[in-house]
Amino acid sequence: LPISVHADGLPKEPRGTIEAHGDLDGAPLQLDVALERAAGDTLHAIIRHADWKSAHLEGDVTSGAEVARTQGNLQLRMGQLGDLDKLLGSTIRGSVTGNVKLTPAPGQSRAQIDLEAHDVVAGGVTTNAKLAAVGPMNALDIQLDADSPAVAGEPASVTGKASLNTTQQQLQLVVLEAKYHGQTVKLLAPATISFADGLSIGALK
Repeated sequence: LPISVHADGLPKEPRGTIEAHGDLDGAPLQLDVALERAAGDTLHAIIRHADWKSAHLEGDVTSGAEVARTQGNLQLRMGQLGDLDKLLGSTIRGSVTGNVKLTPAPGQSRAQIDLEAHDVVAGGVTTNAKLAAVGPMNALDIQLDADSPAVAGEPASVTGKASLNTTQQQLQLVVLEAKYHGQTVKLLAPATISFADGLSIGALK
């Protein structure tokens, strides 16, 4: 993967660019990032573009010694999930778009994440889904809504709400409800999933 690095302003105000051009799974992979040292010993990165097949990433992120104070925006999209077939060893169709926004807040950064999956087909089932997450990284509120027009010939939907604590590496399921074939299955009480040391699920009912 050929990489070109250009830097100037050394040593007091370093800034530069990173460009990479290569090949992944038979398709061009291109990366163009600008870097500069900002105020307060922070690093400012501008991702002008990162492209591979139908995948595209761009954004603007500033971070420093205190990762909790990271701020910026990222936008991503993949127009054809089928581009991943060879890498995943499976067949999948559909598209994904997403936005991530990080803003400084007392204690740590506050995140706002929005992801959408459209007409995703896997295992013969078509699904559309939306995931939204907002809050500090030790209390990120997550909302998931997914539906399929036909699972074995019947429509199905899943709704979920959870709270993610990345510090304690825990996910608390607050709401989980699935509807299928005229039946509704739901979580009766909050349940905690811990992934700090392996995977454990507590109080699931």
